[in-house]
Amino acid sequence: MEKLNDTFLYTIDKCFRSYHQFAQKNVRNAGFDITIDQWLILKNVAENPDITQNDLSKLVFKDKASVTRIIQMLVNSGFLLRETHPDDKRRVNLSITKSGEEITFAVEKIAIENRAAALKGVDPKLIGEMKEILQKIIKNCTFLLLCIFLGTKGLYAQTTKADTTAKKLNEVTITGKKQLVERKQGKTIVNVDAAVTNAGTTVLEVLEKSPGVMVDKNGNISLQGKASVLVMIDDKPTYLSGTELSNLLGSMSSTQVNQIELITSPSAKYDASGNAGIINIKTKKNKQD
Repeated sequence: MEKLNDTFLYTIDKCFRSYHQFAQKNVRNAGFDITIDQWLILKNVAENPDITQNDLSKLVFKDKASVTRIIQMLVNSGFLLRETHPDDKRRVNLSITKSGEEITFAVEKIAIENRAAALKGVDPKLIGEMKEILQKIIKNCTFLLLCIFLGTKGLYAQTTKADTTAKKLNEVTITGKKQLVERKQGKTIVNVDAAVTNAGTTVLEVLEKSPGVMVDKNGNISLQGKASVLVMIDDKPTYLSGTELSNLLGSMSSTQVNQIELITSPSAKYDASGNAGIINIKTKKNKQD
């Protein structure tokens, strides 16, 4: 049996934890009564004024309950202001105070020094190679997350598509042609198979062509100009955003999807995190179930 210390991923985890402890100690030694996690929250709020708590939890790799506790501590310390959203009582607006800006800027200087110290003596070429390795691991894990949503059978069905098609040549199926875009019960529904041009594309590429949807160069998805869109697969939140979400959708074939629901004004039954809009990807596996 392989020992933990001999495994690559355990070493990576150990590295990150060691760096976190090292960085936190230097922040404390500099006289700042703030944790690295609290600083990350402040920095993200400063850089993204309209950010939601749901998006914060994704960016700092914390569950919503933990993020809520950290925000409360920052409010109590006078670093953050939390106000009810004027248009939606389920949401809150977060804004950084003057003292919050000051401590964020001061700790950032220490963070830069921490990174330089941690990477001292490491060849920049090796750093570049390691980034590629880590990105590959992230992509692999995102792909496996897709397996959880769709099931292994649905995911790998693409490999036998040619054989299946050959066996069914003698079958004749007559169906009514669906419209590419339909509007029902407050939803815009994109019927993926209705467009011949969707053949051989990914779900991300289909989204880029969908009405009201924009995907920027960083993989961030907006709906009707609103960011922080909640993306769901078969009515289940993906809890992903940015690069991770684009990797997931970019690895997912459009042939696996039946419909894409675009909801610009979600009802109260949805989580407040989806207030900016919801994109619900309905797979063919779900249709069969």
